[in-house]
Amino acid sequence: MIKISSSQKRNTTYLAVAAALFLLVGILQFFDDLIPQKAVQHIMSLATHFILIGLAIFWAISIYDRITQKRLRRAIVLLAMFIVLLLFLRFIKYKLFGTNEIVKRYLWYAYYIPQTAIPLLMLFAACYVGRDERKPVIGWLKWLAIPAVVMILLIMTNDLHEWAFDFNSDFVNWDTDYKHGFLYYLNIAWQVILSVLSVGIVFYKCKISQCRNRIWALIVGFAVCVALIILSFFGVIRSYNVPELFSLTYVFVFECSIQIGLIPSNGNYPRYFKLSNISAAIINEKGEIAFQSDNACLPSAEELKGLKSGIVSVDGNTVINAQDISGGQIIWSDDLTYINEINAKIKEIQDNLNEENELIRAENELKEQQAKIEETQKIYNNIESAVICQIAEIERILSGASADDADFAEKMKRVGVLGAYVKRRSNLTVIAEKEKRSSFTEVGLCIKESLDYLEVGGAHCAFVRSGNEDISTENALLLYDGFEYAIENIMENITDLTAYLDAIDEFIVMRLVMEGKRNAAVKKNPYGNMIVTEDDGTVFVNLRLPKGAER
Repeated sequence: MIKISSSQKRNTTYLAVAAALFLLVGILQFFDDLIPQKAVQHIMSLATHFILIGLAIFWAISIYDRITQKRLRRAIVLLAMFIVLLLFLRFIKYKLFGTNEIVKRYLWYAYYIPQTAIPLLMLFAACYVGRDERKPVIGWLKWLAIPAVVMILLIMTNDLHEWAFDFNSDFVNWDTDYKHGFLYYLNIAWQVILSVLSVGIVFYKCKISQCRNRIWALIVGFAVCVALIILSFFGVIRSYNVPELFSLTYVFVFECSIQIGLIPSNGNYPRYFKLSNISAAIINEKGEIAFQSDNACLPSAEELKGLKSGIVSVDGNTVINAQDISGGQIIWSDDLTYINEINAKIKEIQDNLNEENELIRAENELKEQQAKIEETQKIYNNIESAVICQIAEIERILSGASADDADFAEKMKRVGVLGAYVKRRSNLTVIAEKEKRSSFTEVGLCIKESLDYLEVGGAHCAFVRSGNEDISTENALLLYDGFEYAIENIMENITDLTAYLDAIDEFIVMRLVMEGKRNAAVKKNPYGNMIVTEDDGTVFVNLRLPKGAER
């Protein structure tokens, strides 16, 4: 036996009441012309209008409550509001302005405002079915609003051109004696094409086989509604007029789509929550349980009040969590039994392997320390091989230097420049062991510190760097080595030195411009990539390296 939830019962009741009221409207309108009493006719007519408008408003409210997708809900609710407008226009045309022919005619024209807008909104809604809310609005849909507005404006100004309805002179018998113009048929084509296209899109988007098996209800119902509109238009049936059948068609399409599952709604959410395999409950602001799953293993209602997350049960196998939500709080429990069993097994295995792990850890630590020592020793060896000559010269100078020597100050100045090179070259070596790339900034700091010590010795120095080019650490070492080679054996004679560091095309260029007390030869660069020229006592050193060099 199929169990029907309370929400399904309520939904079925609403649909049955709505169908009964719509049938009542047909009955009232059928007997409206057969009853001779004008007062009774008036009451029956008012009742039909109020019932239809009330049903449309109620349906709009239900759509707002049931549909969760924002764009889809907005489109259908707006469509429902245009249905209300259509029914209201018909009401005021016949009940409030029954004797004013001009107002009645323009109210008739106004029918085509909702009749033009509703198919477009139906197409909007069809395109939004199943569409991700995060995706932007479909662009081409916006442009369809332009022909809709143009048609509405042309129909509302029909008295000027009569493209939609062609009347007799001076609008004699305008409501019964007229001909349809091309604009009328264009509007009818607009309604038919957009409506059929919308139904086709909804059908195409149906991916659930269970819903697809029930799509015949939508197709058959839509066809029946269209047939009723045609029959009413030609006066075959008297129970319903075109406006309410027009409205019924669109209400049926969307309501049927919701009922068979083409358009998702939240109508069965309470039942889904109850049947879910989670252990949870939703309580309202009063602390009362509003919804609870069948598998809920939670404290009593009194204990749930003011509950906070992270409460663990006495046996340690259940943890209770709480989260504030709009209108109350959701409480759920997580069963930790399986996790606790796994943790117990893991602990047992860990205890058995603890001794072996300690040995392995100690061995790994020893290997790691040995690797660090070897790596550090390698770096020290590289540093030593790079600056061994400078260190030896510093030791030689310091071992034979005395504060009483006449050239003591010159010796200390040389030691300062050599020491700066030793320090900065060591830093670059350490960086080169860890990184593949360096920059002009790092090389610039090295050269700048050496220049600072030259300035202490009395030379006027300047450094110009263009940009912050990304270079290899190999190039960084070569540039600083080249600088040191260039100045090392003539530093005592340098009075002015300007260093330039720049990137030209695919090369890195370091240029030194030096002037001294007397001419002195620059020590030859061992890499063979340094060009030294002299012009009128000024020495020019040019070191050019390719950008892509790697160690």
